[in-house]
Amino acid sequence: MDRKEKILIIVEGERAEADFFKQLSAVFGVRFQICCFKANIYCLYQRMKELDFNAEVKDVLREARPELSELDENYAYTYLVFDLDPHHTNRNETRSLLQIVKDNCGKAVEMSEYFNNESDPTVGKLYINYPMMESYRACNCVFDPDYRNEYVKIEEITRFKKYVNSKKLSGKHLKDYTREDFSALMRMNVYKLALLRKNQWQPVSYSEYCTLSESSALLDMQTSLIEAEEKIAVLNTSLFLLLDYYGNQNGFYEQIIMKTMNS
Repeated sequence: MDRKEKILIIVEGERAEADFFKQLSAVFGVRFQICCFKANIYCLYQRMKELDFNAEVKDVLREARPELSELDENYAYTYLVFDLDPHHTNRNETRSLLQIVKDNCGKAVEMSEYFNNESDPTVGKLYINYPMMESYRACNCVFDPDYRNEYVKIEEITRFKKYVNSKKLSGKHLKDYTREDFSALMRMNVYKLALLRKNQWQPVSYSEYCTLSESSALLDMQTSLIEAEEKIAVLNTSLFLLLDYYGNQNGFYEQIIMKTMNS
C-alpha cells in the first residue's frame, strides 16, 4: 500500500494507546502523529458540551495540552481513540452503577454521532474500545476462537486489566508484534463484530463490515446488552482504524479479513 497522507491520532493515554499505534505504524508503514489527550472520553465530552459541539477538535486538544500549541494543521485524516470506561463517575456520586453506566453510554453516543468524519480536519472519527484499550489482549493468541465468549460484567470492569494480564497474549511485548499479528487481531475482532451484530462468528464482506462497524449502532447494541444482562461485549475497535483507512483498496480488507482460518 502506497499512501503517504499525514494522519493524526488523538488517544486517551500516554502508554497503552500510544505504544499500540507506534508499533502499528511501524509494521504497516503508516505516517501517524500520536497526540495524547491525557483524559477520558467523558472529560472530552464535558468540554465539547460546554462549547455546544461547535469547536475544532485540535483546538480542544491544544487547550488541554498547551505544549501542543504548534500542532500541525495539515492532516488528511484525524482519528480519536478512547475507552468506553462506562463506570466513570465523579466524586460524591449517589446514583447506582447501572444508572451511571447508562448515562455514560448516552454521552458516548453523542460523541460518536459528532465525531464521524475522519477526513474533516475539524472533527475526526471516534473509535471506542470496549470496555478499554486492553481488550485487544483479552485472548490467549492473536486469533483466539474463545474471544467470542469474552464479555465483562459491569461490576467487574475495574478488574478488567488484571483479568487481561492473566491471558497468554499479555506475555508478548508490543514491540514483538508483527504485521501478521495485527492482521490476525483485526480478523478476530471483525469476527466478534459479526457475532455481535448478526450472531455469526465469521468473516464478512467489506461492504457489510462498513455497516456492522458503524459506531452508533455498536453503542446501541452494547447499551441493550447492559440493560438486559448488565455486561459488555469485549471488542477492540481501534484495530478497525487501518481497515477504514485503506478500505479494500488493492484488496487490503479482503487479504486480511477473508483469509481462510482453520479455527
